[in-house]
Amino acid sequence: LSSLPRNPSRTLFIVPRDPEGPPTFRARLEIFCAVTPRGDGTSACTELLWIDASGEAGRHLSSMVPQLSLHDLPTLLWWDHTIDPSSQDLKELLRGVDRALFNGSDQRGAGINVVSDLVKVAGSTGTALSDFSLIRQARWRDAVASAFDEPEIAPYLHSLTEIRATYSAGSNSNAPVNVVKPTYHLAWLTSRLGAVVVKPLNNDGGVWGGLISDAGQRIALILEPVTDAGHSGTTLALHLKGERRGSTLELTVRADGATTQVQATINGAPVKERTFRAKRATDAELLSQALELGEIDPLSPSILRTFVQL
Repeated sequence: LSSLPRNPSRTLFIVPRDPEGPPTFRARLEIFCAVTPRGDGTSACTELLWIDASGEAGRHLSSMVPQLSLHDLPTLLWWDHTIDPSSQDLKELLRGVDRALFNGSDQRGAGINVVSDLVKVAGSTGTALSDFSLIRQARWRDAVASAFDEPEIAPYLHSLTEIRATYSAGSNSNAPVNVVKPTYHLAWLTSRLGAVVVKPLNNDGGVWGGLISDAGQRIALILEPVTDAGHSGTTLALHLKGERRGSTLELTVRADGATTQVQATINGAPVKERTFRAKRATDAELLSQALELGEIDPLSPSILRTFVQL
C-alpha cells in the first residue's frame, strides 16, 4: 500500500481474525496529505482505515464496507486470501463493489472450480473480476501474438492441432496442484480463436486433456505436469502445433523473471527466435496499474467466460 500513488481515496484494510473467538472490533485511521503541484495550496488526502475483527464480526465483513465506502467513487475489492465462492458474506461484499481483484493461483486444490464458481457469482452480482494470475500473463500473450505476425507463421493460426501447456507439479506428488495459470493460457487462445469447447478439460492420470473446434478444425488441449520444476502451478512453457499442406509448425514460448522467449520451427527448420525484455510484475505493481487504469482488463471477461466452459 505504501508504494501506491497518493490519490484522493479511502482504503479499508480489513483483517478477519479468529472466527470462533470472542467478538472484537478494533480500528485505526491514518491520513496522508500532500500539496498538489498546481501551486494553489490544494492538498490531496488519502485515508487508510485499518480494521481488525474477530468472532461474529469477522464473519460479516460485508456489513462494514457500505457504511465506510465513499459512495461517489468507484470501489475496488482486493481479496488477498483463499476464496469460498459459496459464502453469502462474500456475495454481499461483491454486490457493494464495482470490481474485485483476486489471485486464482492461490486458491485451494486445482483452483479451477473455485475460480469458475467465483466467475458465476460475480456474474450474478454484476461485479467485474480481475485475476492477478491472468493479468501477469500479458507478456506471454504478447509473445504468442508477435509470432503470428510473421508471414511464415500467420497461415497456421487457424490450422492448429494442439495447444499444450507444461507446468510445475512441485516436489510433493500427493498434494493437489493449482492449475489455474496454465489453464488461462488455453482459455485465452480458445477465446481469441473463437473456438467452441467440444470436450471440457478432464484429469486423466495426472494429465489434463480437452478438445476444442476452430470452425471444424479440432485442436487438442493438454496440461502436462513436470515434477521438481520450481514453484508448484507455475507455467513452464506453452507449445503450439499446427499442420498445413504437409508442413508442421511448432511454436514454443517460455518466460523467466525478466524475459520472454519465443522459438518457432516449420518442419524442424527455425523461422523465428526472439527474446523480449518483459519482467514479471509484482502484486504492488499490478494493484497500482489496476487503480490507475480504473477499469477492467478488456480481455478478462471473454477469457474468464471461456475458462468456465473449459
